[in-house]
Amino acid sequence: MPVGLFRDEEGSVQVNYGTGATIPIPRSRYKANGYKPDFDKLPSEAEYWAAEKKKEDDARS
Repeated sequence: MPVGLFRDEEGSVQVNYGTGATIPIPRSRYKANGYKPDFDKLPSEAEYWAAEKKKEDDARS
């Protein structure tokens, strides 16, 4: 099942479809499709990328 990665400033959600590609979709479509996590629990784009960078940095240590 597709998974939401983060929400952007325009109200869209970047969704990972498990195919190696991520696609932005409108909040309304994200909610209508019942994707997880809930929209209100998604990190902002900046929070998402900061966490990804931390994972990479921790993996190198």
